[in-house]
Amino acid sequence: MSEESIFFLWSVVVTAAVGTCSATSIYFAWTALVEPLNQEFGNNYIGRYSVAVCILTSSLTNYFAAPRIDAIGPRKMAQLGGTAVSLGFILGGLGIQMKQEWMIFAFTGVMGGAGAGIAFLAGLLACIKWFAKIKKKPGLGAGVYGVAIGLMAMLYNEIDLILCANMSLSHVFYVLGGINFLLHLPPIIYLSFPTLPPAAKPSEKPFSVLQILQTTEFWTFFALLLFVLTPGTGPKFLITSMVEKTYGVDPSAAGHIGTIFWGAYTVGRLLLSSAADFVPVARLYTLFALGNLILFSTLPTVVARETSDTIFASMLCLAGFLYAGAQILMGVTLMKLWGPLNLSKVTGMTLVAYGSANALGPVLAGASKSSYLLYYKWMAGSSAAALIISFFLKPVNYDKYFRLKEDDPSVQAVADENGSTVFVEMRN
Repeated sequence: MSEESIFFLWSVVVTAAVGTCSATSIYFAWTALVEPLNQEFGNNYIGRYSVAVCILTSSLTNYFAAPRIDAIGPRKMAQLGGTAVSLGFILGGLGIQMKQEWMIFAFTGVMGGAGAGIAFLAGLLACIKWFAKIKKKPGLGAGVYGVAIGLMAMLYNEIDLILCANMSLSHVFYVLGGINFLLHLPPIIYLSFPTLPPAAKPSEKPFSVLQILQTTEFWTFFALLLFVLTPGTGPKFLITSMVEKTYGVDPSAAGHIGTIFWGAYTVGRLLLSSAADFVPVARLYTLFALGNLILFSTLPTVVARETSDTIFASMLCLAGFLYAGAQILMGVTLMKLWGPLNLSKVTGMTLVAYGSANALGPVLAGASKSSYLLYYKWMAGSSAAALIISFFLKPVNYDKYFRLKEDDPSVQAVADENGSTVFVEMRN
């Protein structure tokens, strides 16, 4: 590998990480803003429901953006996404100042959520594709990107706590919008996708959205993600509230536990995504589901026996560790299941499961009342379902959906997961 290739790889990774991770991590650190928002509007729902709207909008936007990202390019996508996030926070701050709840949902939730989704998609795919091309390790690319998101979320969590202690909430939103605007600019320099190996025939075409939706392999992984990610999304957005309300911990101390959570999340992203280059991804998801099942089955007992808050918080951080691995492995798993040609499209479609899990977790946690005990039981059931589904995860069977005929002039030339050219034709 030439020095120029290595330099370009790390240029892409660094710019993608700094810029696109800011647009995503600003929402990942939302836990520090939940209670301030609730207090500002005098209710107990706007904090968790607004971020649920954001994540759901993010995933739905990815569904429509992913098929077009290869044509538009990740650079423009990242810039558009980062700008939308900044505007969402600035206009949301105006909504706080005017006491208009709908502006939080419409601008910080919907507009910002859409921006965070396409920025995340652009950065993640760029890292995975460049590491797969130059270092032959897509898992490492996902891990590096994941570490950047985790570190940025830790930073934003502390920034949120400092800002909330020193200024009005509306000004907090204004400042956060300005910080993100400055940080999302770097991707314009180098962010791009590598070119795939040239096809043997000019008529090369990937799966269509409809063809992907007709495969059992897509829906198996979709269901697996939904059930394995949902348990970690409650602590992800509400760990401060969980620790504070369960053990009566001082709000300031509970806020810093959120930073520890993101530390565990960062370590999980690095260690577990790198493992995908050596361990079958299906078995890794089996381990994630099993870990969640044990964890959330035990949490009600821990709370009932009034075990120390340190053990309780540590268990929630462990949930963040497992959640991080399951999340960051998504792109690598799709690369292994589908190959590089369909990666952008199928990733955007699969992110609907990711977004649904992130929206569902906080809502279910809120519905289980202040003790969160019912939420822990629900998540144990979700983990059990994920454990069963993980044994059915397998690569796309091209021979099942396509007719392989190299000598047929009507076939299409596509690249498989190793970058090799194969000739396929969709069955009628």
